[in-house]
Amino acid sequence: MFNTRKTSGFTLVELSIVLAIVSVFLGMILLSTEARIAEAKIYSTKEKMQVILDALDKYVKTYGALPCPTNITLSRDSANYGKGLGSNNINPPGGDPAGACIGSITLANFGGTVPITAILKGGIPFKDLGLDADAVVDGWGNRFTYIINQDNTTFISFRSGLNPQFEKIQLFSDAAATVPIVGNLNGTVTRDRAILLIISHGANGYGAYLDKDGSQLGTSGASAPEIANANSVPISFPPGPSPKFYAITPNKDFDDIVIYRTRWQFPPYFYQQ
Repeated sequence: MFNTRKTSGFTLVELSIVLAIVSVFLGMILLSTEARIAEAKIYSTKEKMQVILDALDKYVKTYGALPCPTNITLSRDSANYGKGLGSNNINPPGGDPAGACIGSITLANFGGTVPITAILKGGIPFKDLGLDADAVVDGWGNRFTYIINQDNTTFISFRSGLNPQFEKIQLFSDAAATVPIVGNLNGTVTRDRAILLIISHGANGYGAYLDKDGSQLGTSGASAPEIANANSVPISFPPGPSPKFYAITPNKDFDDIVIYRTRWQFPPYFYQQ
């Protein structure tokens, strides 16, 4: 006699249901993994920023001034990449008179007498800070942007410590530039403004400089605050209102990470020298 029992197995419908369930679980795992990778990149970026700030604190304690930015467009194998050179090719500046930092991009120049009040952009001078090249690269493989008041790169200017003319960087937390984190609304000089910013241009990288060769990414499609933080085109300002930067905005596409220091956040021993 023939065995007439049917061989048990999955129907096409049952297989489809199983595959759908497996796909859902795999998707959840993938999303969770991507989220953790993104969080790790943000965490790594913030950790590196803190290391840079600590190195800047030590530099100020040693030399009594901030270092000039390095030329952020140089390739990694350039001998000058990572060095912040002053007006007479000496760094640290010591007692040099104020002058333009070589290789920096001038975002604003307020003129006046020496020292010249200007806002400069460049890279982190990691060699002067005792760091390596990897320490100044964010979690997305881009270089940190270093923005400073030029006056604070000399011992004489920084040591005075009380001239608010040297504090012209404003930082806002809204796209309309009405909620200052440091600074004010009318451009009046104030001691609450930043003297340096360190910016990571985030996951989207708008305006960031690639670590591999120093080339700058474009800002097409970026939000206005991200374009302002990139400042790819130098802007001239008369004495008065200062350029604006942004740390937090409601814009969902804004992902820059920004830290700052005011003069008063540097150790008090500086003013007692």
